[in-house]
Amino acid sequence: MEKVETLGFVRDGKFIPFDLSHSVKVTETGIVEATSPSEMNLSEYEGKVIMISGEDDGGDIIYGAKVIDVANPILAVVVQRLFNK
Repeated sequence: MEKVETLGFVRDGKFIPFDLSHSVKVTETGIVEATSPSEMNLSEYEGKVIMISGEDDGGDIIYGAKVIDVANPILAVVVQRLFNK
């Protein structure tokens, strides 16, 4: 398990890290909790560039996720163009 801080954007309610071409599931559920992880609601961040902190198990889920920053609109455009997203 690795602690990560991942920069990406939200499209159609899904988090897409800039270093991947597909979305990953983000959940507030911790990896050691005995419940099935439910996907975090990211609708308030639709179209925005955000940074998520959490734990990565090497798969397509970030556990214990928290939104730790949201880019301002100008920076969001610059970052999206830089990464061609």
